[in-house]
Amino acid sequence: MLGSFYVQIEHRGRTSGRLYHTVVDRLHTDDETGEVFVTSAWGEKSDWYRNIKAAPSPGVWIGSKRFEPVQRFVDVDEAGDIHRKAKEERPVAMRFGFALINYPFPKTDEDLREISRFMPVVGFRRA
Repeated sequence: MLGSFYVQIEHRGRTSGRLYHTVVDRLHTDDETGEVFVTSAWGEKSDWYRNIKAAPSPGVWIGSKRFEPVQRFVDVDEAGDIHRKAKEERPVAMRFGFALINYPFPKTDEDLREISRFMPVVGFRRA
């Protein structure tokens, strides 16, 4: 139902251990590795982000396909590049996303690097 533009992340509550599912926007997919990149629009405050920092995600869904991921937290420089690729690939979606969080649309690569400082990027690839 959600197609390839969105990623559903399974994550366990840090204290409850309960399994949660959160849908986030897919920023970019690396064509060579198949790694899918997402960002936390609310920064490190997001529960799903804090949960996968505490314990890796047991599963990721893209469309109707689930896989057990290897996850990694992307450094700021690479995150800036990923945000730039997302802006090039889906400019309307990026503009809409920034409007939702009431943040100005980035115009330069430096703007994108700045965004990456507070909107961390996570990569998921098949184990």
